[in-house]
Amino acid sequence: MLDLPVSAAWRHVDASDGFEVVFPGPQGDEPRFDGHVTAVEGGQPWALSYSIALDPAWRSRGARIVSRSAMGTRELELVAELTRVFGRVG
Repeated sequence: MLDLPVSAAWRHVDASDGFEVVFPGPQGDEPRFDGHVTAVEGGQPWALSYSIALDPAWRSRGARIVSRSAMGTRELELVAELTRVFGRVG
């Protein structure tokens, strides 16, 4: 795996006002990015966490996203299929 920093963080300043942090690292021999976002957009606070899995050649294998706002909690999982097109699980 490339020599990546153990974490990165940045502020959202345009569409939303918030903060994001990501932790890159391997899961076995495959790269993975786990991150969290908290922000306010249009006066409404929201948060989400994500995990993005890549194969050893850095191609997307899948992603899992969990978001929370006043509207409730939502979860989304995407998986790469052999055609390399993302499909929604569930």
